[in-house]
Order: sequence, then structure tokens, then C-alpha cells
Amino acid sequence: MHPTALSFILFLAYATPIHEWYDMDCCNERHCHPVPDGMVSENKNFVLVPGFAPVPKVSPKNRWSHDTHDHICTSDDGQQLYCIYRAMRGL
Repeated sequence: MHPTALSFILFLAYATPIHEWYDMDCCNERHCHPVPDGMVSENKNFVLVPGFAPVPKVSPKNRWSHDTHDHICTSDDGQQLYCIYRAMRGL
């Protein structure tokens, strides 16, 4: 399945009215949505989201989620990753 189609399906499956806590520079009230657990991963230096280039951990694109789920913010066509909201696990 094409990553854009998968993102859209995941958006429909997980969409909730939580846009009020997404930062406006990432969201514009339509670009952010939760993703399944395990989709966002990380290594020593990068945060990884399938279908997108690795994002350095020090990038301003990396933010902390306000709930217990990971979220991503993408362009309308799903081609550009604006932000990643990671759930704080094990803290």
C-alpha cells in the first residue's frame, strides 16, 4: 500500500478532536493525526517514521505528545513531514 494511502486510512481510523494542542506551525488544524504504536521509532541520533527521511533528535520537528500516542503532521498530500509528536514512554 502506498504510504500516502496508508496515512489517510490511519488518519480516518485514529482521528479525534485533539487539534487544540498541536502547535500551529505543525498543524494548521488539519495536518496532524495519531499513528499506530510502533510506527515511530528512534535510534541513537534520529527519530524514524516509515516513508520519510530520518529526523535528527535535535530537530525542532520533534515534539512531545500530550497523550499516550505518537502523532505525525504531514502535508495534505502526505509527502512532507512537518512534525513528530512522540509519546513519553518509560519515564
